[in-house]
Amino acid sequence: ATSGWRLRPVTFRRLVGDTSELSLGGHGEEAWGMSDAPLCPVEAVEGGTIEDSGPHFTQLDFANATIGGGVLRNGAVQEEIRFLICPELIVSRAIAEPMATHEALLMRGFERFSNYSGYGHATFAFAGPHVAAAGSPAEPPSETELLAIDA
Repeated sequence: ATSGWRLRPVTFRRLVGDTSELSLGGHGEEAWGMSDAPLCPVEAVEGGTIEDSGPHFTQLDFANATIGGGVLRNGAVQEEIRFLICPELIVSRAIAEPMATHEALLMRGFERFSNYSGYGHATFAFAGPHVAAAGSPAEPPSETELLAIDA
């Protein structure tokens, strides 16, 4: 038996928005400005990375319509980096069809295994195994939630 390994579920759930009653009464961006529909609360934090925001937030993946983007080829930006440091997310490539504009993929239970430095082909590099910072609670994988939308 290998110590340190634990079995846990990693889930992938496709979310489909009902757009049948969505009408803003206009076309393009000006329609959004004329809408009086309420928006949900959003908290934006300056600085840091999405993956370091912690397990109690829904973390957003500005995804390619084909989940994972170029992770299995030569991609080295936001989505690909996230899939490389949390390799269980790569499974979604095998089970998820490309997303439509009104669809999202919600992933839970995955774990972060690696740290990195840089961004893009010129500077992206492995920076060692991921270990929770001293004094901070370890991120429980079952509470980590990533929402992928086609950006």
